[in-house]
Amino acid sequence: MQPSQELKQSFRTASLWATALVVLIHYRSAAATGGNLNGWLQEILINGIARIAVPVFAFAAGFFYFLTFTGSYNNYLAKLRQRASSLLVPYLLISLIALASWSTIQMLTGKPTQLEPSQFFARIVLHPLAEQLWFLRDLMLLVVAAPLIQFAVRRAPRITLGLLAVLWTMEWQPAPIIAGWYALNVETLLGFTLGCWAVNRIDLLERLIRAPKGVCVALFATWSLLLGIRVAIDPSFDNWYVRDFSTLSLLLQKAAIATGCLGLLSIAQRIRNERISRLAEFSFFVYLVHEFPMREVLRRIANKIVGEEFSFWIAAPTAILCSLLLAQLASRYTPTLVAVLTGGRTMKPVSLAAAKPRWRY
Repeated sequence: MQPSQELKQSFRTASLWATALVVLIHYRSAAATGGNLNGWLQEILINGIARIAVPVFAFAAGFFYFLTFTGSYNNYLAKLRQRASSLLVPYLLISLIALASWSTIQMLTGKPTQLEPSQFFARIVLHPLAEQLWFLRDLMLLVVAAPLIQFAVRRAPRITLGLLAVLWTMEWQPAPIIAGWYALNVETLLGFTLGCWAVNRIDLLERLIRAPKGVCVALFATWSLLLGIRVAIDPSFDNWYVRDFSTLSLLLQKAAIATGCLGLLSIAQRIRNERISRLAEFSFFVYLVHEFPMREVLRRIANKIVGEEFSFWIAAPTAILCSLLLAQLASRYTPTLVAVLTGGRTMKPVSLAAAKPRWRY
């Protein structure tokens, strides 16, 4: 069974929103401490709602990879070559741009730094200054391991998915930390593996994107309730390379993420808008350029305007708009450069005369 055009469009729309959520995560400027409303709002938005982004990305990546993966040696090699172009090339280019930008900033501020060969290698390959690249690195590793993942899902789907689900739910990371990053994040592994499993259950995805309005409302209500309780009982929750949480808050957080992912996919097709469909083509470009050095520039400007704690509310929306505008200009005037930077992806400029959104219930 092949996915319908509606399902493919739902994934593209969900990816656009997930990209915007990733931007929010990287621009956080305050913690939810001392009853500070600003911090609480950022906690709900960034450490709550936005945490569905990575699972959605990983699931979509796994689904579309295994959709055309036959398991043959030739097909495997062809996909490795394709992903080298679409993942490795953007990874290295953005990594180089980030390092060059950092070196320039250091020179301009009178703090020139000379890296040793090992440090240069680490900053380009192992842990780039552009923090968002960890996900692309994980995807490259998963592509290499794709035959093993497919074998495990085909032979023992319940054991495979059950084991990974337990590891993810309890925040147990079996992979070692290399150069400051997990060699492979269990959240990415679970999402990619679920995508592999979903290739044989496309019918469930088709039903999800066509779910009745009541189901969508129930999903979002449950998501909001779980997230609200988690923030209320543990506003300082943190599981990013630390274990600053209780068992209850962790379970609530994971349940909220799972429900939120379903909720996002359930409504992705409910708004039909040509402009959003076209903007979705910019998702990967926005993902690549929104971080360093753009973040450094926008944060410094926002800090001077409203102060560091409130800089998120200016810097994050501005980063999204600047990234989309840059994508629009680049797709119009330098399409070849865009194709190289994004690993062969093409983007068409968005017409300002795009149709108005039409909600479907």
